[in-house]
Amino acid sequence: MSMHWVDLTTEGRIEAIKAVYEPGMSASEIAASIGGPTRNAIIGMYGRYSKQLEQFPLRPFRACSTKPRTGRKLPKRKKQNIPFIPEVVFEPTYAGDHTCGRPIVMLDSRQCRWPVNDADRGEMHLFCGAPSTGSFCSHHSSLAYRSGE
Repeated sequence: MSMHWVDLTTEGRIEAIKAVYEPGMSASEIAASIGGPTRNAIIGMYGRYSKQLEQFPLRPFRACSTKPRTGRKLPKRKKQNIPFIPEVVFEPTYAGDHTCGRPIVMLDSRQCRWPVNDADRGEMHLFCGAPSTGSFCSHHSSLAYRSGE
């Protein structure tokens, strides 16, 4: 009765690799010969246990070739037209204890990221900016995370 790759100990896996190894084999060929592990599992074993497997070198994944590579050409990615936002000095406005109307780039990790305007695409989106310990200040957290009503 033969054991499956997942049932083998680390030493058993190393011995299984050594048992099927022939000079010039790739990780894919070793995996196929063992019948169970993936190519990445074999590469992982070689990475973690290189000292035990140094006498059984893998064939490089891609051999150098003088021929140009052929294959499927990927479509060119369209450049996104991101509007340039001139450097503007924003004077925050306050509503009670909340700062209103700051662009996201002006916020740090301790400021509320609740959107406060209804900007269209390409327009400046503004956020609360009040002090917070998470993504939202205590006021906006109570709006965002409500219990089932």
